[in-house]
Amino acid sequence: AEKEQQFSPKRELTGERMEEINRTLIALQTGDIVTVTYYCQYGRSYRQLSGVVGKIDLFWKEIQIGAVSIYFSEIYEIICHNNAEI
Repeated sequence: AEKEQQFSPKRELTGERMEEINRTLIALQTGDIVTVTYYCQYGRSYRQLSGVVGKIDLFWKEIQIGAVSIYFSEIYEIICHNNAEI
């Protein structure tokens, strides 16, 4: 039996959440450890990824964690784990 794919619509962010995400993104540096909850267009669902920030591209507005690039506009939540364990 095939497992049916569960799709979830992209949630609208509140102004407060957008400000929180922007503050975190501005403070991030390459090498920081983060956990990001983001909307995956291909799977049409939310995913969570933890890892080391490899690149922050302010021109293209994306963050790279390992081999995964995530557009800022797809981020639902981002937590920086500097000086803390995941």
